[in-house]
Order: sequence, then structure tokens, then C-alpha cells
Amino acid sequence: MEIAMVKEQIAGCLIAHGYRMLSGTADNVAVGYKEENGIRKAVCFINLKEGLLYKQHYIQLRTELLRVLYGNQGMPVNLLMLFYTDYIDMPKRLVEEKDYFWIMDARQKRLMVYEPEQTTWVVKGAFDELIHPLEDCIQEIPQKKSQKKPIEEYFLVTYLLIAVNLFVFFVLEQWIFRGRLDWLMLGANYAPAVIKDKEFYRLFTSMFLHADIEHLFNNMLLLCYIGRLLEEQLGKIRYLFIYFLSGIIAGLFSIGYNTHIGQPAFCIGASGAVFGLTGAMAVFVLWKQGRMAQISRRQVLIMVLLSLYGGFVETNVDNAAHVGGLFAGASAALLLTLVHQRKAAKKREEGTSL
Repeated sequence: MEIAMVKEQIAGCLIAHGYRMLSGTADNVAVGYKEENGIRKAVCFINLKEGLLYKQHYIQLRTELLRVLYGNQGMPVNLLMLFYTDYIDMPKRLVEEKDYFWIMDARQKRLMVYEPEQTTWVVKGAFDELIHPLEDCIQEIPQKKSQKKPIEEYFLVTYLLIAVNLFVFFVLEQWIFRGRLDWLMLGANYAPAVIKDKEFYRLFTSMFLHADIEHLFNNMLLLCYIGRLLEEQLGKIRYLFIYFLSGIIAGLFSIGYNTHIGQPAFCIGASGAVFGLTGAMAVFVLWKQGRMAQISRRQVLIMVLLSLYGGFVETNVDNAAHVGGLFAGASAALLLTLVHQRKAAKKREEGTSL
């Protein structure tokens, strides 16, 4: 695995310069330390390519590390935070103003040294001996083979979903049925059929039906943009889980609302599932996870509000499905985030002291 290989290479570089490695760290973290002139120097390496890190976790990690390094002897500590990442803006969002940190840019294969005017954790220039060795080290780290794959392999699920929607619309709806559509026969979501006849498959099939080309285009455009971000973030299985869960919950919200107002209607479209992806993206942006750290909270908030607003001002729009999908996607993403946080906290608790 690349994560183990990168960690070993960094550890080897630190050991070669007299550092001892702290055991019990997380898979994407390596900590080396040594004592020099009555000062304990430490380097905390964090691989952001392989493990997500939140602002609060970073602060907890740094605080706990300083506590362990300071120890019972009360020895002064110089701490360097060393990040390995494809996105150099990500560490800048994590660190505090006075943190001493360097960035190993995995894409450009370069070392970026940041030295604040006033720093809390380090004497300026204390780690200069590591600059050239780390520059050599990053050159020796091979790129993952997956980075050379065609871009289609990254977003296979998103493109497949789009392809199925296009096939259903152009081949099934427009060519075979020539626009003379029987939504009930095609599998639209219809409350009496689902509730009375127990045709639960309609919650699934309705996600691939669209009323017209504009309806299809709007949904596929959003799916292409948001879907690719989330597929890379989550992986294919969890991404599909959120997509279909959101679509099914959106269909249930639609049935519940239409039954409540006593006006059963044919409900179709991928918008419930797409709104679920939007809700998931909003959660990941709020927690600054992975690629989502590059998107501002304001941007995603505006996108969500505009999407909801567009549904409420237009006619023949199933807003209950939109709200249900948004809720389902956000809830699923929040659950995944909390599970990840718990696993990360457990790994930190398993760490051993000096």
C-alpha cells in the first residue's frame, strides 16, 4: 500500500538524522523526535492523501502530541507539522496562525517551507537540516498507479448513472414509445400503486424517468458535477448507497405528502437522488473533508438554497421529493462522518507515550 510505503520512507529519512519514531500512531501519521541541546525536536508527518483530517482533530492531535513530548521532564519542545498532500490549500485550512509547518506537494514533487514570523512551537531554522533530505525523499515516492488511469475510471459510477438515464429517456421514452408515455406502465412513483398494490419497485424505477429534455438536462448536469466530487470522496459503494438511499427516501416523502393532501400524482426524475448528493456534499464541506475542503461553505449554501428556491417557484415540481432527498443524503453523510471521527479518535487513543 502506498500509505505504508510513504510512511516508511519518511520514517527512514527521520531515523537517518537521529530521530526516534513514536509507536502507536495512526496509519497516515508518523512522529519522529530527538533531544538536542536540552530541547526535544519533533516532526509530525501527516499523509492527507490517504486519511481525512478535520480542523478539530488536527488541534487535538497537535495538543496531545505536545503533551506527550513535553512529558514529565518539562523539556522544551520544537514541533514541525509536515503534510503530504495533492492539494496544498488543505493544510493551510488546518493549521493555526503560529504553527510551524511544511508541505510536501505530491503532485509537483516539491517541498514548501512555511515559517511564520512568530511561532509558538519551534525555534526558527531548527529543522533546516531536513530540507534537502525531504526534498530527495519526495522525489523517490512513486505516484500511485491509479493516477495514470483514464479519468473515466475515477468516475465510472457517475458516468454509468448518466448513461442509464440517457438511455431510458432517448431509447425507451422517445424512440420506443415515441413520446406517447404511460407513466404508470413505465414505472413512475404513484402513491396508490405503491401503497395499495405494493409495487415498491417504483421507488427505484421512477429515478430514471424524466418528463422532457430540460428536466433530464438539469438533473444530469448536477449529477455530473456533484457526483464526480462525491465518487472520488466516498468511493463507488458508499457513493451508490447515498444516491439510491436518497432517491428512495425522496420517493417516500413524495408519497407521504401527496397522500396527505389527497392528490396522488405521477412522480418521476433523478432530482431526489441528486438532492441527496447535494446534501451529502454540504455535510462534507462543513466538515472540510478531502476534496470538499476546496469548496467554501458559502458556495454550497447558495447552491442548496437556489436549488430549493427553483423548485418552489416553478410549477409541477415535486418539492417533497427534493426535501426528502436532501435530508436523506445529508443524514447518510453525517453518519459516515461520525463513524470516521470515532475510528480516528479510537486510533489516537491507542497511541503510546514516549
